[in-house]
Amino acid sequence: MMDFTANPVAMQVSVTYRCNASCKDCVQRLDVIRWEVDTDITEEELRVAARLLKLYGIKIGKLRVTGGEPMLHPKLKELLHVINETWAPRSGWFRVYSNGKIPPLRRVPGRFSVVPLESPKKTNLFTPFNVSPGDLGIEPKFGFVRPCVQQLYCGRWFDCFGFTSCGVAGVLGAMLGEDTYEPLPVMMGRPSVCQHCLYSLSKAERHSVTRKVKAGKIPGITKTFRQAIERWQDNPPHPRYFWERLPKEYLQEGEPTNERCSRQDTDCYEDRGSLLASVPVRSV
Repeated sequence: MMDFTANPVAMQVSVTYRCNASCKDCVQRLDVIRWEVDTDITEEELRVAARLLKLYGIKIGKLRVTGGEPMLHPKLKELLHVINETWAPRSGWFRVYSNGKIPPLRRVPGRFSVVPLESPKKTNLFTPFNVSPGDLGIEPKFGFVRPCVQQLYCGRWFDCFGFTSCGVAGVLGAMLGEDTYEPLPVMMGRPSVCQHCLYSLSKAERHSVTRKVKAGKIPGITKTFRQAIERWQDNPPHPRYFWERLPKEYLQEGEPTNERCSRQDTDCYEDRGSLLASVPVRSV
């Protein structure tokens, strides 16, 4: 068994899945699906999750704050201060990734990395995430036995639903009808989910598939994802939130519990009206 406490790991925090864009081949599939539940994270969730990481001896070596579009979270400034206090790695800094449609905050912790939507770099960043290796008959190799590049370099993941093994696993699991979230830190993925992610392949295999998609030899959305998108549109998933998963013994005095705080309780969480950005998704 791998020891994930020996060396610092990369982590990612998604502060929201709301987005004001619909980038082709988005890693969170926000070009083809939209969440119909509240996905904004809270300060309390960040504090408790940071404490759990420390409890399990997991040290953060690199940290990314992402989304969705982080700038759409109405309390991003407060969140960044909490992240700086409780999540920041030893280097003392972290990055906030934005598409630049909203000017980044000033005089806040974290360095903003802005990649404009029209930038050629934006196109080069993305992999055809709606192509399943399983549909192509390619066996997965990484993510569940050995870490994949998403886990190693982008990082494991935390959002309002809990911890999961990487930035792909949470949404991918929801699309496939499998809940990959846990109340405690997750370091490795599940074969049933990883087999549908291109990052389970070797670099050479991944690049080969990408080239074939660009050349039109492989469809940009394969059978598994076409069916998953249709299911999502007919019956959008409603995963349990982090607070709903967390055993009471992990909470300290004064922290919200399932009974005291729900996402609809305005005493614990501000009611912000519509939670969905008015950006159309691509037809499939």
